[in-house]
Amino acid sequence: MTLQSKRELIQAIRRVYRKASKRQESQHLDHLELVTELKRNYLNRLLLVGYKERRKRPGRQSRYARDPEFMTALKRIWVATRYLSGKLLKRSIRFYVETYQFHYGALPAEVSEKLLKISPATIDRTFSPRSESLGTEFLNSKVYKFCVEEGIPLTRSRPYKKNDNAHVEQKNWMTARDALGFMRMENPDIVPVANDLYKNDYRVFKNYFTPCFKLKEKLKVGSRYKRIYDDPKTPLERVLESDYIAEEQKQKLKQEQQSLDPFTLSKNIERKILRVKALAKVSFEEWQLLPDSQKLLTFLFQ
Repeated sequence: MTLQSKRELIQAIRRVYRKASKRQESQHLDHLELVTELKRNYLNRLLLVGYKERRKRPGRQSRYARDPEFMTALKRIWVATRYLSGKLLKRSIRFYVETYQFHYGALPAEVSEKLLKISPATIDRTFSPRSESLGTEFLNSKVYKFCVEEGIPLTRSRPYKKNDNAHVEQKNWMTARDALGFMRMENPDIVPVANDLYKNDYRVFKNYFTPCFKLKEKLKVGSRYKRIYDDPKTPLERVLESDYIAEEQKQKLKQEQQSLDPFTLSKNIERKILRVKALAKVSFEEWQLLPDSQKLLTFLFQ
């Protein structure tokens, strides 16, 4: 009998032990003594008092946690990046330090220096307690009919061949689900709002200010695979490193990035997501009952 199963059995009997008669108490102890092979006096104490709760040893605290001004700035940046992990946030901080003053006031020089120097591991310790897929869930008769009418070629993945769409599927969470999640959306008014979100603010935010990992190599070690990733970079940084992009185009992209404010983009994204969530509360049946003049403004009635 495992230690865990012994604990579970004792805890279960403990619920009735205190209300039991002397004879019943003796029967419970006889049974537990036989099954758990523990001493009778020890079992009696466990049934009366319970197990002592083990105190968790406090983990290593970040040295930055004692600086409230720094912690406030870091948390604001973390929220604006949409809660990136330590390694990705480390690469993003420099973008936000540049425009922080326009939203929250000037950053003291020592705070800016700390933000730029903080390591990914320290960030994780600080915040620790937190192309389309064409699967059968998407390819239905309406989609098929639309593609045929519009002359759009369709391709299908082979059953049990998940690598057929590997480069598309791996971005399902980071590019699609990260913004709108898994909520069910029946209201047709969501379509223009979601299209506007993905086409404008979200697209720019992801391409210019959100780093991501790229798989360099996958090695088989015994029966397991070891994946090796390069340093996280934004899609723009990868384009700028490419030899296939003209220098003129690279300069144009750099100038566009310099004209953008990641804090503003993040706030616009959040505002549009809240609008989509409000629209999602209206079912298709409810939407059909609305007058045509109100259908594009259903979010105002939530």
